[in-house]
Amino acid sequence: MATNEVVKVKNQARKLGKTIIASEQYAKLKQAEAEMKSDEITQKILEKFQAKQRMAKVAKMNGEQVSNKLKKEINNLKIKMHQNEKVKEYLQSKEQFSNLMQTINNIITDMIQDDDSYDPDCGSECH
Repeated sequence: MATNEVVKVKNQARKLGKTIIASEQYAKLKQAEAEMKSDEITQKILEKFQAKQRMAKVAKMNGEQVSNKLKKEINNLKIKMHQNEKVKEYLQSKEQFSNLMQTINNIITDMIQDDDSYDPDCGSECH
């Protein structure tokens, strides 16, 4: 690919990135993330959960079994997290954003795999 073509591809990627950042899904994700981070109760639950997850990971890395007690603590914290409104909003927003990104990835993949049928005048109706 010639240098000029690489520059064009990079510019299109930047435009796509800016469009994604301007999307409703991205804005909702960032808002939910900020609200979750600003809530002390939510942060304490998340910190406890992450600490317990790290403990389980260390145990596994050391070839040890994760204790039933630790598994139960992790599960209880998961339940608490999923009952927390800030976490639920964040997880829903994250899923919507992930769906958007997956759709974009699928479109790009389809275009690359089916490049013989690409019609620049076709628009979104083709795929």
